[in-house]
Amino acid sequence: MISPVKNEAWTVGLPRFGRGSEPSGPPDLAGLAVAVADRLEAVDLPEVRLLGSSFGCRVATETAVRRPGRVRSPVLSGPT
Repeated sequence: MISPVKNEAWTVGLPRFGRGSEPSGPPDLAGLAVAVADRLEAVDLPEVRLLGSSFGCRVATETAVRRPGRVRSPVLSGPT
C-alpha cells in the first residue's frame, strides 16, 4: 500500500535575514545550517527537501550534511 504524501511548503527565517531572531554575533554558514536543522527538529518534520537559492544553496547543502536523515534531495537554484 502506498501512503499518501503530504505536500507542504515552509519558509525559514534565518538569523539576521527576514524575520529570524538576532544571533549574538555575525551569522556564519555553520550557524545558519544549525538554525535550519534546529527548526526542522522543533516542528518535528521527519524528512524534507530543502530549496536553496544563491547563498541559500550553501545553507541547504550544509544542513543536509549535518542532518542526513532529515534532508532528502536538496534543490539548489543558482548556487554561489
